[in-house]
Amino acid sequence: MTATQLFRAYTFCTSVLTGLIVFSQTQPGHLFIEPCLSFSYDTAAFRIGERFSNTAYHTEGYEVFSTGKPGGRFMIDAMRSNMHTPQAKRDSMVSLAIAEGNKLDNEVVSVHRPGIAVHHKGFTGVGMVVRAKDGSTYGISFMGNLEFDGCACNVVYSREGPEAIDDYKADLAVLKVVIDGLHGHSNEELAKRDSELVPSVKVAVNPVARPGDVPSFIKATYFAAVTVTGAGNLRIKEASVPFDRFSDDAQLFTPNAAGELIIYCNDTNKGTIEKDCELIMIDELDRDVRVPFKVVYENP
Repeated sequence: MTATQLFRAYTFCTSVLTGLIVFSQTQPGHLFIEPCLSFSYDTAAFRIGERFSNTAYHTEGYEVFSTGKPGGRFMIDAMRSNMHTPQAKRDSMVSLAIAEGNKLDNEVVSVHRPGIAVHHKGFTGVGMVVRAKDGSTYGISFMGNLEFDGCACNVVYSREGPEAIDDYKADLAVLKVVIDGLHGHSNEELAKRDSELVPSVKVAVNPVARPGDVPSFIKATYFAAVTVTGAGNLRIKEASVPFDRFSDDAQLFTPNAAGELIIYCNDTNKGTIEKDCELIMIDELDRDVRVPFKVVYENP
């Protein structure tokens, strides 16, 4: 081999190894699940799926998919809670769930491996492996919860496929990685952050003509552009506008491709219409910061 050939071979191997090293590096991701839960994860190992939200209670749930072996789908949701259930009571509930789950045996599916209790860094839950009676499908699941100061979350994991699942080891390892990435935030901590961020944000609501890109089937009595000053590092996520003044149900409006936030109302009441709305912004934690504003207009 000539010196030139040796140099080219060395260069090729170096480039391949460099690519492998870069590819294998952990790429940190962060997700805030309203109203009080942070999830830190490796973007090479997990993918965030669909978001489920409750506008009345300001809570969220997210799908999280494990992209490596063995795979699997998580559902994680959060809620404010000051409960600290005694561990003995939690363990008793788990034992009852396992006893009932181990009885599963119907025309379609039966228990393939006895249920287990799962404990990891405050998480308490159950695990179960089932098998289709025709042998075509196996399924494994974990479900349980975590309690923090002022916050609680539910974690559900499931995976199914044609390959036999004879133990919990691989899936349990993935579950533990997800649990390690969960962190609850107390009401006091988040209230302090809001008190520092919200007062500086100023929201203006200015009526506009019906935008040309609004579909004709949308009926509206009022259109407005929402603009913001003093937001600092906060980013606009959406605006929440109630259907009427006394309703818990709200419409959510997101910025358009040009970055404009256009809202509309469709009210049957006449005269002065007044609505208490919220501009939902995102802070450094990727959590929602809610800034109140009003919509007031005359509906002739």
